Amino acid sequence: MATCAGQSSTRVACRAWIPISTGSIVLAAFAAGCLLHPDTSYKVVGGLLVLYGYSHIEACRHGDQTIVALHRAQRSLTHRAAHDDLTGLPNRAAFRECLSEASEHLNRYGQKYALFALDLDGFKHINDAYGHAIGDELLRQIADRMRLTIREGDVVARLGGDEFAVLQVPVPEREVAVSLAERLIAEVSVPYCIEGRTIGINVSVGIALAPECGDGEVLLRAADEASYEAKRAGKGLYRLAGASRYWPLTA
Repeated sequence: MATCAGQSSTRVACRAWIPISTGSIVLAAFAAGCLLHPDTSYKVVGGLLVLYGYSHIEACRHGDQTIVALHRAQRSLTHRAAHDDLTGLPNRAAFRECLSEASEHLNRYGQKYALFALDLDGFKHINDAYGHAIGDELLRQIADRMRLTIREGDVVARLGGDEFAVLQVPVPEREVAVSLAERLIAEVSVPYCIEGRTIGINVSVGIALAPECGDGEVLLRAADEASYEAKRAGKGLYRLAGASRYWPLTA
């Protein structure tokens, strides 16, 4: 019936009232005509049509539930494949896709962007001192703060362990990226209260700008190297990749 009407059978099946109502109207007319006929054989057919109508309704409801459950499962699998289970942030694979898209926009439209590599300072010590449960909760809260700090359209991802990354698009000048790095460091460094414990932690941030410091995977490596420089310099600092080549080091 859906095919004859030019509709997707899956779309119709997800709206059970459509096949139920149309089928019931057609079956009701035939069943009533048969039941009102004086011939007993017609009445038997009418009764069978009533039973078929009941089975039709149940089949439509079952199809609706099955297809809806299937689509929900597919969406869940798609989401889990692209997101970190612990924090709900995009994972490394999803972040690479976003980075590839930003690179394409750079090449096509000249839209500059910035990549941030963030590495927590002293997270292993917190994990060892308080346990993995508290460590996991700390990562979730840090992820929430980062998500609220970035602009709409920017992307924050968890690359693994205590490593995060942020993609900021567009970035017309380096001060925009530096400002975000400072906000991220300030937000992450505010103490956390978890299970009655006050926990403090800092984050080291490496910033790489495209196209000055490269593009795509090259930019990701540059941001990683800058974050290592920031970590070696102390806690809660940022460093700009390629600073000696493009501009003075400001952090």
